[in-house]
Amino acid sequence: MTLIRRPQRLSELMALPTVVDRMFEDLMARPWSWLSSEFMPTLPLLDVRVTGDTCYVEAALPGIRPEDVDISIEGDMLTIKGEFKKEEKREEEDYLLRELHRGSFSRTISLPSGLKTDAAKATFKDGVLTLEIPKEETSKARHVKVQVAR
Repeated sequence: MTLIRRPQRLSELMALPTVVDRMFEDLMARPWSWLSSEFMPTLPLLDVRVTGDTCYVEAALPGIRPEDVDISIEGDMLTIKGEFKKEEKREEEDYLLRELHRGSFSRTISLPSGLKTDAAKATFKDGVLTLEIPKEETSKARHVKVQVAR
């Protein structure tokens, strides 16, 4: 069976601003990203999502122990730092390919406003760090019922 994907020009055009925004965001967050990966620090990949009353941040940290991670929140800036530690020393160092990062890492992002950062909770399971940061009461969505005047 042959599957043919026809390009959807309009949707690709509509995605262009998002791609450009990501490009500039990456350039500002990682100014050395244009260099090869040997010179660029490895940053943990993140997912940030906001529900009605909580902000969730998930960081992929495979091979990291929870005690090797430091999380700090100052104002609306979240910083996740840690270190990939090499446990064993190998006698032969004849790598054909070497992509696993060893050493320290740091990632700082801006959080949405209106969060109770002092009530943040962190869990670590299967190499994924999950932060739960509740919203303040004033920033939660409220529903107002409209009454019709007669």
